[in-house]
Amino acid sequence: MLLLDTSGSMYGEPINALNRGISTFKEDVIKDTQASLSVELAIITFGDTVKLAQDFITVDEFNPPKLEASGVTPMGEAMEKALILLETRKRVYKENGIGYYRPWIFLITDGAPTDNWQIPAEMVREAEAQKRCLFFTVAVEGADMDKLKQIGDGFLTVRPVDGDLQLLFTPDKGEYINETTFITSSNAFEEMQVKVLEKPCSFICASTDGLEKVAINFKDWQPFPPFFNPLEEYMKETVETHEDDQYIIDFLNSERLNARTNDDKTLLLALLTESN
Repeated sequence: MLLLDTSGSMYGEPINALNRGISTFKEDVIKDTQASLSVELAIITFGDTVKLAQDFITVDEFNPPKLEASGVTPMGEAMEKALILLETRKRVYKENGIGYYRPWIFLITDGAPTDNWQIPAEMVREAEAQKRCLFFTVAVEGADMDKLKQIGDGFLTVRPVDGDLQLLFTPDKGEYINETTFITSSNAFEEMQVKVLEKPCSFICASTDGLEKVAINFKDWQPFPPFFNPLEEYMKETVETHEDDQYIIDFLNSERLNARTNDDKTLLLALLTESN
């Protein structure tokens, strides 16, 4: 599910970039036959009003809407509407005996909420804690810079074009070992880390903190190349990663890796290709 900020502050290039991104998303997913028939997408926009711009539909039947920017930022109302819509959809699946994966919610915005969002934020935290959904945020900025933001205790490593691996942010641990700052936390914007990259990235690896021990050298907070290099080579050599993903599955389930960590091991990989 996409929660898209269409408030007035998104006017101009941000809303244009958002429209292009939605179209690119469909183009990329439609290339994967299985995903195009099994992934369902719904879109909620929030600006002048909170609106269900697209009810759940398979990607192959999805026609990207033309978004326009105006109004304030009722983010809290949009989050609450998203959770209600997800639970309604899951109930339909259950009643018809259809299995499903944990749904993902992506919040795409360039600013802070203007409504009373604290209660919806608590609802999101509760839903995540109960494994009813996964919640992510993406910040839209100017078209000429690549601005990456992180909130939480995972890590994000990139390789700029013709450059070396970089750990973009020191993972946020908070005062206590099990303390995390969520995007829905009241102090989220104060804790947010921001970095501007001068060059595009040829390789990106994002992960939850379960892989930190094997991926990062804690002495100098530098990426550990023997962890990342094989993953980057796998991405370069694999044409259809969705069909040939056994390497990643075996890696994440390996006894050697699990002996080093018993925490969550969510992994996201991206590679810049000539066609991009």
